[in-house]
Amino acid sequence: ASLKDNIKLEDCKSLAKVRGFTLQGVNKLTSKPNLKVIENDNVIEMIYLLHKERVDCIYITHDVLKYNIE
Repeated sequence: ASLKDNIKLEDCKSLAKVRGFTLQGVNKLTSKPNLKVIENDNVIEMIYLLHKERVDCIYITHDVLKYNIE
């Protein structure tokens, strides 16, 4: 998920994900040498990082994002 409408996964320079969660299907992205991956135990904190533009993208489903925003 990203706050930018036209961003592609390959355009992410920083990504927050749940600690210990395997990034399925994003091998192309995770092999980028300059990708900054931030692990977090709290989905709300990941959404906060995205909102404050401290990361470009967060790796969660839209259902999880919607549930935690509501």
